[in-house]
Amino acid sequence: MPGLLAFLNPVPISQGAVALALGLFSFGSLINASADAQKTTAKAMGAGLVSDGIWRRVRHVNYLGDLLRYLSFAVVAGSGWAYLVPAFVLLIYLQRIGEKETQMAAKYPEFSAWQQRSARLLPGLW
Repeated sequence: MPGLLAFLNPVPISQGAVALALGLFSFGSLINASADAQKTTAKAMGAGLVSDGIWRRVRHVNYLGDLLRYLSFAVVAGSGWAYLVPAFVLLIYLQRIGEKETQMAAKYPEFSAWQQRSARLLPGLW
């Protein structure tokens, strides 16, 4: 939807909006790719709970990267309606985060210590 709104938007996109969207998309992609690469490598080497590196401060850092990318498309769309997509994805992720936290707590004894020193999704906030 945000991509379609951006394509159909007759108003030129400001340089500021483009810069913000590029920053959000690039940083979100970097976070997501780094998290996936680290977790895949660690699991291939026999690691259990991956709680260091990019995962050190945020337990669901891959979701954070995804949300930043969705947000970047909403910025480019130039319509308030486009922000419904990242908002809807956030609601889905909030449900998944709750489920994953319960699963990880049951699977990994060291999970509670990681919970104490990290945020779920946004460092310093939640």
